[in-house]
Amino acid sequence: MVLGKRNVLQLLKIFTFAKSKRKVSPTLLVECLEEILSHLVQDRSSLYSCLFVNRLFCRLTIPILWQNPFEYQNKSGSRLIRTYVSCLDDNQKKLLLDNGLKVPDLPKPFFDYPKYMQGFDFFHFSEAVEKWVEGNYWSMPPFLIRNMKFIEQLIGNMLFSRSIGLETFRYYRGFRNIIDYQYFTDIKLYTGFTHSLSKLRTFEFQAFSYRDINSFTAWSDLFENISISTKTIEHLSLFIPHKAHNNKQLCLSLSKLIRSQTNLKSLIIDELTALFIFDALTSQAQYLTFLRVTWLSKFDLLYQLLPICSKLEALEFSQVSQVSQSESGINDSKFQITQINLKNLYCVDDNPSQTMINTILQMSNKNLSSLLLKNVTAETLNNLELHCPKITHLCLKISSKQLPKFIQLLSGLVLKHLSLENLPEEPRYATEDIKLLAQTIPLSLRYFGIKFHMSLTDFKSFCKECGASLDAMALYYIPKMDVETLISTVKYSKHIPSLKYIKFGRDVFKFYNSLLINDLEKVNKFKYTIGEAKSLNNRFYDMGIPIDMSF
Repeated sequence: MVLGKRNVLQLLKIFTFAKSKRKVSPTLLVECLEEILSHLVQDRSSLYSCLFVNRLFCRLTIPILWQNPFEYQNKSGSRLIRTYVSCLDDNQKKLLLDNGLKVPDLPKPFFDYPKYMQGFDFFHFSEAVEKWVEGNYWSMPPFLIRNMKFIEQLIGNMLFSRSIGLETFRYYRGFRNIIDYQYFTDIKLYTGFTHSLSKLRTFEFQAFSYRDINSFTAWSDLFENISISTKTIEHLSLFIPHKAHNNKQLCLSLSKLIRSQTNLKSLIIDELTALFIFDALTSQAQYLTFLRVTWLSKFDLLYQLLPICSKLEALEFSQVSQVSQSESGINDSKFQITQINLKNLYCVDDNPSQTMINTILQMSNKNLSSLLLKNVTAETLNNLELHCPKITHLCLKISSKQLPKFIQLLSGLVLKHLSLENLPEEPRYATEDIKLLAQTIPLSLRYFGIKFHMSLTDFKSFCKECGASLDAMALYYIPKMDVETLISTVKYSKHIPSLKYIKFGRDVFKFYNSLLINDLEKVNKFKYTIGEAKSLNNRFYDMGIPIDMSF
């Protein structure tokens, strides 16, 4: 179960109070606090606050803050390296001095920070090292490259030898990386590298460019080493540049890595890389629960993979830009409909191949429970009605032209979550359609996301006519960004008696937070829990596991 931030903070207060009253045994208290704090892993500001509660909170919070130090691109990355340098022993610090590098005059740390590392991002690590030695990113003198290699090796040895073990390992090289990655092969020589990967769960390798053909050898060595080090990878993400697809050794080592895993559940891969190692993919396809294919140009790949993905629950795909329907690779004589047990389908392309979408809907074996589409046609709605009777979560970008037909099929659906989007530049939904939508919304609906423009009068009418017992409503637009409009919007929401939560789109929520105290009180007097709405691109599931997006 994933706890919300508000619930986590409430639990922390309860256990802090319990500790002061000595109502909980010390061992149980520590175990409970560890579990509660783990739910704040994405909320660093709250974790930082926990550092200053007391010694116990500090001792339990530090490992969480330092479990993935290079997860994000950090402007203060040099400070991370500075802290790690302070963890070196005296002999290692002397090596820095011998190489002309300054050693920070810091006391010995109270915590063994390298021990807590469970996630490693090689690119962000290299960037942090570069910033620490204060070089020029675009024109690096030879001594800087030498020092970067030396520091990476020294810090890398310490991190991998003292880490309790990695769960996540990421390598990324963008289109414009100038940094010298020729020494990337050294990473497998880090002290403790092999042992630290023994329980690896997530491996992401995204190489959109390369230095020269030596990079292919380096990558091949890395894949070979990982295939020997671990069999526990559950989540794999791959992108190999097209020019590397002629390298036989790279194909063999990557294929070996994939075949060696015994618990692979999710895969993110581009079309060409998938074709590059297709035989290896077919050996694992039957175990996948989540699949995302990017840069898709034709349906052939999915047509071959999907029938053997017997456990697949979630499919995401995105196409190459401006692929025409005729280029999608589908024609009725070539492809036969094979039934699969797909539960979640997700496509955010503004102009996806409708033939591809409709074919997958027909293949879903009437098991689809969630669907996100950015372009809905009449044929899509027909297939939704015929082949998706179990759908409970829908997020659609639908035009005013198609809205009436969508309203017709609504009454036959048992929806829990519905979000509708219509771009501002497109014709607005008609008043009569908005009223009919409110009257037709399934009684089972608990969350409604509104990302289309309507007048205050239409919104008031919608709330009055809505028969569903909504728990939450997300409003991405309001007719006018002023106090009176915002107050009226919240006031009219009271026509839905069951409503407890109102979520605003980013701009509206920012405006709400900027209100003066008197105006804020006028909005809050209606007693709603108000927050920021999630992006409509958010999934209804996490790697194939359905999640509740209502709150």
